[in-house]
Amino acid sequence: MIILQVMFSRGLGGLERAFLDHAALLTARGHTVHCLIAQNARSGAELERLSTGRGDRLQIHRIEAHGWARLLLRYRLAKLLARLGPDVIVAHGAKSVSRLKPLRARHVPLVAITHNASPRLMGGTHLLALTAEMEQLYIARGFTPGRIHRVPNVLPARVAYIPQQWDRPLHQPLTVGMLARLVHKKGGDIFLHGVRLALDQGLRLRAVIGGVGEEAAALRRLCSELKLDGQVEFLGWVAEPDHFYKAIDILCVPSRDEPFGLVVLEGFAQGTPVIAAAVGGPRELIQDGFNGCLFAADDATALAQTLQRVADGALLPALRRAAYTVLPRYSSTVVGDQLERAFELARADLRSDG
Repeated sequence: MIILQVMFSRGLGGLERAFLDHAALLTARGHTVHCLIAQNARSGAELERLSTGRGDRLQIHRIEAHGWARLLLRYRLAKLLARLGPDVIVAHGAKSVSRLKPLRARHVPLVAITHNASPRLMGGTHLLALTAEMEQLYIARGFTPGRIHRVPNVLPARVAYIPQQWDRPLHQPLTVGMLARLVHKKGGDIFLHGVRLALDQGLRLRAVIGGVGEEAAALRRLCSELKLDGQVEFLGWVAEPDHFYKAIDILCVPSRDEPFGLVVLEGFAQGTPVIAAAVGGPRELIQDGFNGCLFAADDATALAQTLQRVADGALLPALRRAAYTVLPRYSSTVVGDQLERAFELARADLRSDG
């Protein structure tokens, strides 16, 4: 197939990671993937590295989509579509759906991926729902159930082959980490309040926060207000995630909203037990008390109680072992099969419509 992947975001978070992972997965299966991105997208450098050795199977198209260039955007997109002749258009993000919807050929599916709950994703001809929760949300909004396919994100290649770590020694004191964009929905403030409460309850603990974002300065101020400067370290941008995971005993995902949560799979693969707010993807990825632990969303007290619960050294190895057992369902082989099948069905749907 000739697949056009479209993404107009300029950051380098979970959406962009999934975009890159799909490009790698599909080209490895012999498909030609055209990646359309914003001119200054941070994912561009990653795509360039990914394209090495893949020949014409991975092609990158940069387009200016902001400022005055928006006046010509529709014309440029239409011209590109006519030249590439894709079999499937895959839209990562609501902007991609909105901009490609009026331009696609009638027989070409526009497959939107539910990285969020935006109503604009309803503009796709088909949906890839990352979770059962997303699938039910869009069915409730009126999307045709037969045109929604459940396909989770794939386990990132950089962690897929890390040897399993059954008996990793714990740090003293126990170290909990958060790795995320530092924005409100990721719950950095909840994390800090939870750490403060756990310390006040007598738990010996230190914490590290990896990531950058618009709330970084505010979180540093909150850290000082909570008198946590000696217990919490801000790492900034984490260029080597492997080092981050080796430095912690528990990964915390305190998000207020998390449609999937690739970071949960990364924690599983790194042998790092995960505790997470019971929202979206983590609620589907984690079976509480088996392969991780869940706590009530937006609740620092619940987070602190969960830290106390997992601080028992006997529980952490059990969580680690169980997490490894669920990883195969997110492998490139399994997800690749699901992805290809979804695209084939989408194409067949539109052919049958005439």
